[in-house]
Amino acid sequence: MSSKREKVNDSKGPTPEDFRRHDDNPAFAKMLQPGERAYTCTPIDMVHFKGRNTLCCGGRLFMGPDLKYLAAVIVLATVPVVSFAWNSYSIFEEKMPGGTIWSFVPMLLYVLLMYNLAWAACIDPGVIPRGPPDKDKKKPPKRDFAKEVDGIKYKWCRTCRIYRPPRSKHCPVCDNCVEKFDHHCPWVGNCIGKRNYVFFQWFIHVAFLLICAGFVLSYVQLSLYAHKHGKDLIDSMAANGGVMITLVISFLGLLPVGGLSVYHAYLATQNRTTNEDVNDVFKRIDNPYDEGNATNCFQVYCSKPRRSQLIPDLPEKPEEAQPAASSRTDLSPEDKRARGVSSVDLQVNPMAGELGSPKSPGI
Repeated sequence: MSSKREKVNDSKGPTPEDFRRHDDNPAFAKMLQPGERAYTCTPIDMVHFKGRNTLCCGGRLFMGPDLKYLAAVIVLATVPVVSFAWNSYSIFEEKMPGGTIWSFVPMLLYVLLMYNLAWAACIDPGVIPRGPPDKDKKKPPKRDFAKEVDGIKYKWCRTCRIYRPPRSKHCPVCDNCVEKFDHHCPWVGNCIGKRNYVFFQWFIHVAFLLICAGFVLSYVQLSLYAHKHGKDLIDSMAANGGVMITLVISFLGLLPVGGLSVYHAYLATQNRTTNEDVNDVFKRIDNPYDEGNATNCFQVYCSKPRRSQLIPDLPEKPEEAQPAASSRTDLSPEDKRARGVSSVDLQVNPMAGELGSPKSPGI
């Protein structure tokens, strides 16, 4: 039967939906060690890491190669918040219902902003470890461009020497293959992928809320000052340089940051990455990851990331050794309905500008 997508021949094999739900698939992800959380202070293996990322604190902080824009973001967020709190305190205490608490509303949003920014900028976004080097570098073995395992298509990355899973991509800035690659964000200074996407989403939305709060409260402060001293708004602006810093920076950020917030909220409702949206991956095929707006948003904003694959495995005692991970058989009703969904190549070839690749023999 002809269709837009190939049918999965092995009904017992994982579908793209299984890859979305189960991060313990032995093909490309590691299981959590007993008693270990997804976010840990365990350093990554710096000896075998080959990307361009900046590693700090003995491999515990994983950042991008260029941090200039990240420093600019921190300054642009810190200066107006501190300036507003310092210069609005007295007028709010005297004239504003609720008093000085309004001077510290931007400060509370700032703390939440920095929390999410720190996580998005300083953790492994989902880098897939590189494969072993070729023994004969002069005559490397020929490999298929793509291979299919249980209906899941993997593309070969000649730089990392791995068959990378669906939705992953090699980032040319960091020089790594990143799982569920969204984009490389210069303002965060890091790739946005499977492990830090939830923090990036919250960072964008909190940034927009902070900008809105700074703009509105700055205008309110200027209006209260003008009313108290019997001046017009222009004279009030001239007399409140510190608040004007907050007002101007907030005004300049309203449109670009608001647009980003709306755009990424839309992507969350569709369970689609920026890379997939920009390259029109789902223009000609149905999105197999779309489960409805509510479920999609829950998966994005309340996700439980897996352990970094760059962290060395913990040594296990013989009596505590765990059996190897295997494909799930106790499928949920959603998984059962997903059986037979076609195998989709979700990795775009930017050179060809097309979706898919010639089918190659399975391994």
